[in-house]
Amino acid sequence: MASPLVSSPGADAPVPADRLAQACATMRHSPHRLLHKALRVRLTDALQAAGRLDALHPAQRAQLVTLVDGALAACLDHVVLETRWLHEPLRQRSPRALAAVEDDHRELAADAAQLRARLAQLQAATRPAEFLALGHEVYLRFSQFVGEGLAHMVEEEGALALALWDSFDDAQLQGFEVQMLAALPAGEREQVLHDLKAELDG
Repeated sequence: MASPLVSSPGADAPVPADRLAQACATMRHSPHRLLHKALRVRLTDALQAAGRLDALHPAQRAQLVTLVDGALAACLDHVVLETRWLHEPLRQRSPRALAAVEDDHRELAADAAQLRARLAQLQAATRPAEFLALGHEVYLRFSQFVGEGLAHMVEEEGALALALWDSFDDAQLQGFEVQMLAALPAGEREQVLHDLKAELDG
């Protein structure tokens, strides 16, 4: 069903009442968009690869651990960047806007810790039955982690984006994004910049 529309003073067109639709229709700079795009690719690629691995096979079991742990690290590193360059500035102007997002970040960290505990158990396992049970549990928990992470990023690009736009102009938001990009590992930064160039060229 189409989103209802509300009038926006001075706008050329009505603005959707739904916050996500409103954010998508707003021609403002989003410091999340490209970074989230890269993180979504990382998470969904890792999830698909994890689903093809056999925990009974020693090399594939080791690959599963490395793959999942790397994806968890990427998410946690991203949270650190967001907190430093977006949440802390916003806290000074609109602290209530961060309540739900920061609750999600705490849950994400707890879920990542739980997953890493299962990865350690899988590495320490010695019996085929343990390999199968723990390998499947890791896959399912990682699936849940990815799903919740994807939903969280949508919330940040919807409701949180509106709060950021209310508090900062585009030049300030671009400055925050530059700082986050500069803190990325070189390979990840190159991928994000490649995506940006593709959008500009398109």
